[in-house]
Amino acid sequence: MLLYHGFPRGAVSRLGRPAADRLGVAQLRAIVEDGLLLTPEWFRIPDDPAAAKREGESPKSEFLQIRACFTLADRQALWEPTSTETKKSHLELFGEFAIGIRPSRARRMGAVPVLYMYDAFDGVTPDPDAVNLTLEILFNLRQLRSLAIAVARLEARAANPKRSALDDRMLDRLGYQLEGDPGIRRKIDHLDRQGAHQVVEFLDTDRNAAWSLVDKIDIMLNMFQTADFRKSDSSGVRRQHAYYEQREWRIVRLFNPLVRCQALGPDCELDGPEAMAEEERERFRGRLRATNPGFFDDWHLDNSAILRGTSGLAGDDAFFEFVEEVICPSAVAPEVIELIGHDDFREIPVSLPTSRGRSRNDCSEESEMRSVVFVRRSHR
Repeated sequence: MLLYHGFPRGAVSRLGRPAADRLGVAQLRAIVEDGLLLTPEWFRIPDDPAAAKREGESPKSEFLQIRACFTLADRQALWEPTSTETKKSHLELFGEFAIGIRPSRARRMGAVPVLYMYDAFDGVTPDPDAVNLTLEILFNLRQLRSLAIAVARLEARAANPKRSALDDRMLDRLGYQLEGDPGIRRKIDHLDRQGAHQVVEFLDTDRNAAWSLVDKIDIMLNMFQTADFRKSDSSGVRRQHAYYEQREWRIVRLFNPLVRCQALGPDCELDGPEAMAEEERERFRGRLRATNPGFFDDWHLDNSAILRGTSGLAGDDAFFEFVEEVICPSAVAPEVIELIGHDDFREIPVSLPTSRGRSRNDCSEESEMRSVVFVRRSHR
């Protein structure tokens, strides 16, 4: 089994097959030459009904996940229906191009299985009177995040040279603010350095600086996915466990010396010495916008990142060196093999049967695919 990342999602239905094939090749070229694109999506944690809300202010509810998604599957399963309801295969849902990576090697880039939660008990309707342990976990993570932000603010006030604390301006820039706790926010703002130092002394456990704990909690929140579709999607799916059955793994944006990940937006300076040069970043953003203008607006570009690969004592490994398989429509197979290299990959032709539980009348021209699989010969 490999971890498969499919693309370009929905392009055939939106653009038609020839344009979708051109888009897929362009995205594959970007993966080969630059790395894997991590794109943003909002994740919502609802209000906790048991929260005090002393001054009526709600806690932070919208969290931005910046990630690339993979499905753990056998290769043949990519052409099989994902459910009896849709009769659509993985390639039809996520795009007729895919790259496959061994899970054991993907872990070097931070890949993990997602953490599933649910806000409905039958896949459709929430039950406010039932105990939802997955929401309780999220509520508590949010509370711990607020506590860590409060400590980070105290550490900023205390300015202890033994702690790598960030000042208030940088905490604001990172969005580490006490939403939902205005009273605590005011008390910390009015505390002098000596008072803050006295408080922090009682919280000086064996830990990293509090701002880095907030960072780790935010990374954890990138890992959550709902088990069920909350509402009908473009494929007409509305059922229990629909997302869970996709066996999703994710690679998320990390600030780690062993993972080379660069932001494409205005927060790129947070990457430090590894930040992408401005000229290169603008060129890359322009290429993405030209390739897929329907998706890459300013918001998506500002909140995306590019995973270049890994770093280590043995040298840097580019992301594409981790790719074991490339799947593409047969119509563009010659172009794809020139791109990924005859010496590095060998071809395995496959075709998708048109029956798959559907009558030929149900199989539109768009749903009939002929695919080619390219398998890496060996790693250097």
